[in-house]
Amino acid sequence: MRVTHCGDEHLIQLSSDEAAQLVDACALLLLASNNAPGCSLNNKMSRLLQTVFEQFSSHSV
Repeated sequence: MRVTHCGDEHLIQLSSDEAAQLVDACALLLLASNNAPGCSLNNKMSRLLQTVFEQFSSHSV
């Protein structure tokens, strides 16, 4: 993984394996937040994880 910073923007470069792990982590967090009592994500965090999951999943990581 490589992270490049430019002002208030950050570019994360992942290998295919790292991207696959990130997709799995997003899915687990989203599922847990919907199914575990007392566990919830704020809307902003939930949307970010959903977007990451959808963007990587649509490219068959």
